[in-house]
Amino acid sequence: MRLKDKKAIVTGAASGMIDTPMSKRMQGIPQIMAYLEDRQLLGKLGTPLDLAAVALFLGSDESRFITGTVLPVDGGWSNHG
Repeated sequence: MRLKDKKAIVTGAASGMIDTPMSKRMQGIPQIMAYLEDRQLLGKLGTPLDLAAVALFLGSDESRFITGTVLPVDGGWSNHG
């Protein structure tokens, strides 16, 4: 059965570098941080709350007309030309 027939909502969030214990090792390498800060339009790492806010939005009724897409939560990384 197709998702359309089930009226399924399919969305996702693609994160950039998030400030978590897992990313701490890379955060300690100045060259990596300089590259990230230059490439990310907001010039900083995301926080777990940044990603959680998007997940909550996508799971809420406010996103009822959004489907079939992945929302970048990457500080502008994906828009860097």
